[in-house]
Amino acid sequence: MSDATQDLWAVPRGRYWGFVDRSGQMQIPPERFTGAEPFSEGLAAVTLARKKGYIDPTGEIRIEPQFDSAGRFSQGLAPVARGRRKEPCFYIDRSGQQAFAGKFLKAGEYGDGRAVVLRVQPGGGPHLQTWIDGQGRPMLPLLPRQLYPLSEGLAPAVDPGTGRFGYLDPDGEWAISPDYQSAGDFCEGLAVVVVDRPDGEVETFVIDRQAREVWRFPVPYLDVRPYREGLLRVPVDGSDTFARAYVDHEGQVVIPPSRRHWGDFHDGRAVILEADGRHGYIDRTGRVVVSPVLRFASDFDRGLARVGPFQDRPGTHGLIDLDGNWIWPPDAAERGFPDLAP
Repeated sequence: MSDATQDLWAVPRGRYWGFVDRSGQMQIPPERFTGAEPFSEGLAAVTLARKKGYIDPTGEIRIEPQFDSAGRFSQGLAPVARGRRKEPCFYIDRSGQQAFAGKFLKAGEYGDGRAVVLRVQPGGGPHLQTWIDGQGRPMLPLLPRQLYPLSEGLAPAVDPGTGRFGYLDPDGEWAISPDYQSAGDFCEGLAVVVVDRPDGEVETFVIDRQAREVWRFPVPYLDVRPYREGLLRVPVDGSDTFARAYVDHEGQVVIPPSRRHWGDFHDGRAVILEADGRHGYIDRTGRVVVSPVLRFASDFDRGLARVGPFQDRPGTHGLIDLDGNWIWPPDAAERGFPDLAP
């Protein structure tokens, strides 16, 4: 991806969308597109006359709007769809042409040379999933099982015979036996898994790539989210099932539990959620760095986050930096919204 597309963010102004750089300077004016997605591999999906196509960093249309949905480009391919037929999804290349024969009920983004697709089984029955390569060829048998993308070379998947989760390697072989009730992505060399006991209770573990237990959750927990930036949000005390702490790779508490802990860390920031539905951000010490006055707050990406109108006033989404400074304020920012600094 070029430096130009790394530094462009989609922003709204009224009913139209454009793109700004990280300083908030307009690069593609909000004059034509009624929707816009992030750039990926030099192209961004936009909506024009209720159809989706792709533009380049100058705002020129490179793939004419003709799709009902359009995903991000990855490894030169993007999933798109037309209409609501049984299998409306297919892949296009950067010229906008269908990359290979074959359509799917659902089509995932490419990564590690493969994508997860879902097909309709002829004659009814469970839908079938597999990985396909860059030419659309199946890399696994079509099986009625839950299958996910590779993460650090391993993919959570369900054994159709037992209904249990394990991990497949890139060749589709079981690298970690399917022994778990549920299993999350590997990240930073670790994954969260859940096992059920004969008494009906569950136990939650963190395992390494050799399926060795690294540490055990002190209370049952069904959320198998991955580590982010060395921290994992978990319950540590059964006396308050809604309080969550952030722990390190050994399960040691780094940020004490709180009911407002809600998001994972990205760029050293995590979203907090107050009881009244307002959002803010904390840093890796647990210190509030953006006051919880926002009605919507996304994860940070490359130092910026998309946030929504705060309090009960109307407005549209804007962009802030890591310290809560407005890079692109919402439409209604001039109406006297409070400062985001704590």
